[in-house]
Amino acid sequence: MNLDWDTRITLSDHRILLDETSGDTKPRVTIGLPTYRRGHLIRRALSSIAAQSYRDFVLIVSDNAGENSDTLAAVRDFSNKLPRVVLVAQEQNIGAFENLKFLLAAAQTEYFMWIADDDEISPDYLEELVGLLDADPEAVTAVGKWMHMTSPRDGEIRSQISLKTSNRLCRLLHFVAGNADDSAFYGIHRTDCLRQSRVPAYLPPNRGVLTNFCYLLLFDMLWLGRFRVGQSATWFCHNYSNKEYNQARARGVGDRIKTLLRRLNVYAVYISKTARRGPMLAPAILAASIFGLTRDVVSAAWRMCGRAVSHVRSGGISP
Repeated sequence: MNLDWDTRITLSDHRILLDETSGDTKPRVTIGLPTYRRGHLIRRALSSIAAQSYRDFVLIVSDNAGENSDTLAAVRDFSNKLPRVVLVAQEQNIGAFENLKFLLAAAQTEYFMWIADDDEISPDYLEELVGLLDADPEAVTAVGKWMHMTSPRDGEIRSQISLKTSNRLCRLLHFVAGNADDSAFYGIHRTDCLRQSRVPAYLPPNRGVLTNFCYLLLFDMLWLGRFRVGQSATWFCHNYSNKEYNQARARGVGDRIKTLLRRLNVYAVYISKTARRGPMLAPAILAASIFGLTRDVVSAAWRMCGRAVSHVRSGGISP
């Protein structure tokens, strides 16, 4: 697996189930929505996209389940509320990575964003974040506040690291050594910058595992420019929803070791990327990676201890 995001495709060469335009628009933003057997949840995402105050966008939905009647019905129901929407049915399940790449490859606009099929965005999301990018040529990504939902109605605002400095080394150090999050993946990106990202394969036993690759892509974006966070625009992350994959779920000691190795892979890639692009920065990124990995290990151990104590207590046994 080598994720080269600089590819192009023509949608007309693929199986288009629906292509509807509801008015005159010159889209500046492409919203890519990958989905797979989520017809019962995708309406939430579609509703939030249809409610956007900014209308110069096109929505492309790529369905890994092929011609799914529930997904088609949901997209069709919202088609007259969207400036333009295209629904593509993949001939076979190409996997989550390839589906994300497919959507970016189909984009022909200045800006691009992904949205998960079970998430939603506030009505001002596009308007505020496009405004931030338009006003700040040094910014490559703009993201809304991160609302971590624990149920369809309940959630809490999560903290996000500030990566708006113009100093490249400061941005990278803060991202690598700090308590980084990948919320910016679901922000709006400059398309040409996003296509410069490269995500090399993880080492065994983690080839094909779906998590953590976002950090590598965001590292590349931070190399190119800074990130901005909106004041009111909000991304609602419904991460409690059931997933169709289980490769990244840690069920036992073996899985937890794989997770640790995956994090080690990520830090190793940070260092190798820096060594190739800016060797003078490599010692600082190496030190930041050691610090970040140590923090991750301590944090994971603390969480495991907390779960063990809770398990013992729930069994009526004092620890």
